[in-house]
Amino acid sequence: MRYSPLVERYLITHNYETINNVAKWQMLLTQRTEIQKEVDAKFKKFKQIAENAMNVKTQLNKEFKERKQQLDEAHAENVKNAKTFKAQLKKSKKGAFDEGYFPEIANMLTSIYMAKNTKDRGAL
Repeated sequence: MRYSPLVERYLITHNYETINNVAKWQMLLTQRTEIQKEVDAKFKKFKQIAENAMNVKTQLNKEFKERKQQLDEAHAENVKNAKTFKAQLKKSKKGAFDEGYFPEIANMLTSIYMAKNTKDRGAL
C-alpha cells in the first residue's frame, strides 16, 4: 500500500511509521516507541544469527561431501586391491599344490612337532 507524496511527507516529518495492528484490517498510524525499535533490532540480530548458522551449515555440508568422496575413492581402491590380492593368492595357492610345496611344508612341520615332543618325553 502506497501513500500519496503529501501523506508520505507528513509521516516522515512527524516521525510516524506504519504498524499493522490487524484491528478490523485497518492500517493504524502510531508513533514508534523505543521498545518497538529495540524489538526490531533484536529480531534483526536473530535474522543475522540464523543467516550465519545457515552459512556454517552450508560450509560443513560442503566439507562433509568432499571428505565422503575422498573416503569413497579410498574404499573403492582398497576393494580393488583386495580383489587383486585374492586372485594372486588363489593363483599362487594353486601353483603351490601343483608343484608340491604344501606337502613338503606339512612334512617339515610334522617333523619339527615330533622332534619337540620326543625331546620333551625323553626329559621325563
